[in-house]
Amino acid sequence: MSQSPQPPNPFSNQFNRFLRFAQKPKTIIIATTSVTLVFIGYAGLSFILREYLPPWLEERLSKVIHRPIEIGELEGFSFTSLQLDGASIPETPQHTNQLTAENIKITFNPLTILLQRKLTLHLSPESVKVNIRENKPGQWLNVKATDEVIPLNFDISVDVDNTEIILLPYQSEKKINIQVDGNLEYQKGEQRKWLYNLGLGLVESNEIKLEGETFVNSTQTKLNLQLNQFPLAAWLSIFPNLPFNIDESYLQANLNLNLPSLRDLRETKGEGDFALKDVQAKTTSLKQPIQADLLFQFEENKILIEKGKIVLGDIITQLQGYYDWQQGSNIKINVQNFSIDNVFGVIPIILPVEAKGKFNINFDITGLISEPLIEGKIINHNPIIFEKTPFKTILAEFKVSLDETLLEKFLIEPQAGGKIEAKGKITHNISQLIKQNKPIDIKQFPIQLDFQVALPTKQLINTYYPLPSDINLNLLEAKGKIEGQMSDINGLIKWDTSGDFSQPNTTIISQGEILIKKITYS
Repeated sequence: MSQSPQPPNPFSNQFNRFLRFAQKPKTIIIATTSVTLVFIGYAGLSFILREYLPPWLEERLSKVIHRPIEIGELEGFSFTSLQLDGASIPETPQHTNQLTAENIKITFNPLTILLQRKLTLHLSPESVKVNIRENKPGQWLNVKATDEVIPLNFDISVDVDNTEIILLPYQSEKKINIQVDGNLEYQKGEQRKWLYNLGLGLVESNEIKLEGETFVNSTQTKLNLQLNQFPLAAWLSIFPNLPFNIDESYLQANLNLNLPSLRDLRETKGEGDFALKDVQAKTTSLKQPIQADLLFQFEENKILIEKGKIVLGDIITQLQGYYDWQQGSNIKINVQNFSIDNVFGVIPIILPVEAKGKFNINFDITGLISEPLIEGKIINHNPIIFEKTPFKTILAEFKVSLDETLLEKFLIEPQAGGKIEAKGKITHNISQLIKQNKPIDIKQFPIQLDFQVALPTKQLINTYYPLPSDINLNLLEAKGKIEGQMSDINGLIKWDTSGDFSQPNTTIISQGEILIKKITYS
């Protein structure tokens, strides 16, 4: 039996035709020319990018941040990426902070530029180091930036893993190193905004975790904040020359916040908790440490004080209440065990006279953050004794706002009778100074104080030196007024007292004036 012939292989036939086409001189010339043109084009583009891209980026980015910037050489590129040999923002006389980064890889999608007129960049720098110097107390950064010089919308995201931020406090040799991990993104569109997912820490980079977004124009912010074993003492070292030291205490927080505007916090809502547990602060001006145990609960538009206790020696301060972002505070503060013995048990001062007694102290805090009002009352719990003189009443009622401190009532009543009364106020107008961005100078605050005295002279003197029985003294009466500015206080005190002996036609008259002029406090 004879075998039938094998059918032809179509793939083999096509390959053979391709070989015959490729071996033609015309094809070889076209291919060689194409490869040469591609190579020359790549070499030319590489030369142009290496020579002109870094200085062009320096010029454009310098206009964005309003300060010089240095871009390293182009090390490589492709259709969707660039590789730069680092970049830096050097220190200048006007800007004492600086930034350096190595081996920056930039990836992008060129199709979005052509189809959407939108540039999407992703930056992956290595070994990023940022030095931030405090120019003067409280002033760390002076940043001015604009994206208007870039004529298209863009999204820029930056990997900030293993970034090191070095804080250099004002007039201090101490350095504070902060580790940063995560991602930072800026979107320029109809609504410009920042997106962030960051971890920061002094010991580990997860001590503070921030995740959220902030719109540039409205400052609307959605934020998740987590504090994981936040080392309070280490972070407070950022502020040199603090008058106290904190032990190894930690903050804990897990908060979700929605802030429609950072300029107006009244619509703020939140969920979560914030705790400061078993903190001890020591200072050389006190014999005993200050201990604090605080827990705040965030529920919608309120911050509730779940636990509020501050202890100094035997003096205990309790806090309770809440803060409502729309209606303001409703917080009560009660100071317990506030006796003269307990006070001088924690402050290193010795009174030249013997003093005993106990006070009740209460404060009420109301109003919004922008308009707080503190109302306080101090009154003795039992008779107060100074040396040999007992007082049945020592009372002070006052109100403190941003605009004035008002002494509504001040009363001292000795056990022997009589009284000392006073009213007054200090005008601050701090709210107006803040709005007008003017400095707050305590020396310029106007002060006004009126008081009157009516005391049984003989009874008070007899406590220390018994007068002869044939001497009778009437009340010591005085009135006074003090006014002016805190740096220039003026006043006038008028006093009058009289008495008589048991003998007829014998009278004691005593009166006078005391002028207070230009008491200057430096």
